Amino acid sequence: QPMDVDDLPLTGDPVLAIVPNPAMDQAMVVLNAPADGLATLELLDIAGRRIASIHAGALAQGEHRMQLPVGSLAPGAYLVRFVQGGGHTVVRLIKH
Repeated sequence: QPMDVDDLPLTGDPVLAIVPNPAMDQAMVVLNAPADGLATLELLDIAGRRIASIHAGALAQGEHRMQLPVGSLAPGAYLVRFVQGGGHTVVRLIKH
């Protein structure tokens, strides 16, 4: 049975999801920051090169939702990386 975002365990690493995925024009990043602190959220190409910075700065503990404009991206696979403190999470995004 597929896991829902609410079913993901809250560990030391941030929880990150992208909806919808695959995406066409817009996607939303849903993340759960494990603590208050500086954080970065970046869109990368599949080789790990940064395409866009979605967030860079202070982020409070808890759930956050951020728009991810993907309409101008070429179809293919991308990565979204969230880093805060010593933890990081990378999720693959498919653009149709």
